[in-house]
Amino acid sequence: MDQRLLGRAVAELDAIITAAGLGAHGLTAISVDTQAVACRIRQVSDVDLVGGGGTDMALGLAVAAELRPRPELTVVITDGYTPWPNAPIPGMTVIVTVVGHGDREDLPPTPDWMVRVECTDDDR
Repeated sequence: MDQRLLGRAVAELDAIITAAGLGAHGLTAISVDTQAVACRIRQVSDVDLVGGGGTDMALGLAVAAELRPRPELTVVITDGYTPWPNAPIPGMTVIVTVVGHGDREDLPPTPDWMVRVECTDDDR
């Protein structure tokens, strides 16, 4: 995912967190590529995004499932080119925001138990 699209996605998520007043309580963010690193944040811009390829969201969601208390909601921002877990995570709703450029028929499918939102960039 290019940096401009990632920046737009992060700004949207930050606005949601601010509008809902969630930042005051602190949130856990997990930056994922070939490793998954969890950190406590108050706003999305606090996340240190690492990596640059080989993203494995199955690994990131496994880290989320181990958090205590387990999150009831996990929002994933991705270009969609990633492996996914085979089975639902009990008690956790997963919303996948697929960020990209228009029609991308080559994307792997998102599991049926996740909510998928397409966020395309038609500004190019």
